[in-house]
Amino acid sequence: MVRNWLAVVAIVICVLPRHARACGQPEPPPPALNGVEPSSGEHPNNVPIRISGTSLNLGALTVTVDGQPAMAAPASSSVFLIEPTPEPGQQIHLSGQLCNEGCVVDVTLTAGPPDLEAPPPPTAVFLNIHDYPNIPSNDGSCQYGSDLAFYIDVETEGHQGDANRVEVFAASNPGQVLYGLTGSVNGTHSARLGEQTLAGVDPNDLCVRTNNFDLAGNASTSIESCGLCKYRVDSGTEGQLGDPAPPQPTWHSGDLVADGTCPDATLPEPPDSGGSETGSETGDSDSATGELDGDSGGCGCQAATPPASLAALALLGLIWLPRRRRR
Repeated sequence: MVRNWLAVVAIVICVLPRHARACGQPEPPPPALNGVEPSSGEHPNNVPIRISGTSLNLGALTVTVDGQPAMAAPASSSVFLIEPTPEPGQQIHLSGQLCNEGCVVDVTLTAGPPDLEAPPPPTAVFLNIHDYPNIPSNDGSCQYGSDLAFYIDVETEGHQGDANRVEVFAASNPGQVLYGLTGSVNGTHSARLGEQTLAGVDPNDLCVRTNNFDLAGNASTSIESCGLCKYRVDSGTEGQLGDPAPPQPTWHSGDLVADGTCPDATLPEPPDSGGSETGSETGDSDSATGELDGDSGGCGCQAATPPASLAALALLGLIWLPRRRRR
């Protein structure tokens, strides 16, 4: 259930994760303002306004509504709500210099009626699993052990919404979410994890549910799919500490699950040479972004799975996709 305080204008600031430097990543770039979206015109009064950039000083931002001071109240680490909520027709003015040199914001918008229309639900979802030899974790660092990779393909038609949520659960216990991911729509969510995450559930008994939601917090209904589309098991010796996780495999016809969720899929025959073959089938994919991705291949430390409720505002700080206006 979307809480009432979602029905306000929000400002989403894109920032770099602070823990990146602790994981050996390079220093963040100098402060810069990339832009404000939208930068003019009418904007629904419950849809976030995005100020994109790096190392911006939000404390220097001034907000007025019809010339009267308004407050940018933080709702999470990266989402800010404007209070009081602008009424349709009121003028919203954002101004300020958000870094020492440049980064000047001077934007005027007209508040429009709230967006209360939910996006349509996804049309199909397919769960694929790659089971590979264990890669041990590195205690005290940001590398997590893993021996499973989820690739969850989500298909959506028409207006896609702005983000998509998937939850993996056992068919026998639909109320217990084993793993959840949030990312962009009409793409492939990916995550690497250890078998212990499945809590003893046979991979063939897994189900996935998914729905779309937009920047105003409107959520579509959910669809569910039980069973696997593709399932690949690669044997071999356990990896060494620091080894990279294998990329998404080049799926073959032998990976299709008999009586699975995509019986009509067409895949190439496996190579005659045998053995494990992995490729880079990521050109058309759109992996889930931010800390919710749970990928063990880098320093993006895995976060706990959020509750089944959307918690939309907190997630919007991690995800931003171009909004498609409805007519």
